[in-house]
Amino acid sequence: MRLAVAALVALSACSAPRVADYADVGTTAVFLSQGYVELNPVIAAAGDAAPIAALGLKIMARTVIDQIKDEEQRETMHVYADAVSWVAACSNIVLITTGAASLPLGIACGIASLVHANKQGEE
Repeated sequence: MRLAVAALVALSACSAPRVADYADVGTTAVFLSQGYVELNPVIAAAGDAAPIAALGLKIMARTVIDQIKDEEQRETMHVYADAVSWVAACSNIVLITTGAASLPLGIACGIASLVHANKQGEE
């Protein structure tokens, strides 16, 4: 666990996660603490450090996206990454509050995030 925290601190010099990333990681930590199991095999492999591993992967993804030279394309990729994180976060919230998985509601949140980003881009 200490190694995971040290790796996360080292990654903090990279690109910053966004609100959607923190929502996904935070809700993942809560549902794991309630005895649920991470379904993503890459993240699940980290065991108790799964939320830290997820945040580390999100930071690395954001850092890769930030290397895209075209500003519009870069922002588009961040919007898509946000949508994926909102799908996970909303699905997690439903699981935490109801005890039942709800990928459709998670997908609706992801779509709502894309619609919101599109409207912001029009302003």
